[in-house]
Amino acid sequence: MPHRSAGPRGRGALSGEKHWHTICKVLARKGSSHDVMTRDQADMVQLTWRSVLPVGDTFAELFYGRLFALDPDVRRLFKDDIVEQGRNLTAMLSVATANLAKPERISVALRQLGR
Repeated sequence: MPHRSAGPRGRGALSGEKHWHTICKVLARKGSSHDVMTRDQADMVQLTWRSVLPVGDTFAELFYGRLFALDPDVRRLFKDDIVEQGRNLTAMLSVATANLAKPERISVALRQLGR
């Protein structure tokens, strides 16, 4: 049974891997009536991200390790320092989670990354 912790506004929230899978399922529902994130879903994403931030370097290392295990050819796209790349990833995810209600800010940040 997953650990439950107090969530936003007193509700219980799933923690750990199950929590992330729930978020990913919500975000993957493109083209459905679920394109807009509810306030509760946004709260869940923000709560989860706040719990990940203290171990951001480890998160990024695990993320890229899994990415490269799934597709080793992707590794060659990352010529720079992978630790720095991981910090950039966590910074961008922080911007995204802080601005879930303001997607235009996320778009601006993504465009700046592309320069």
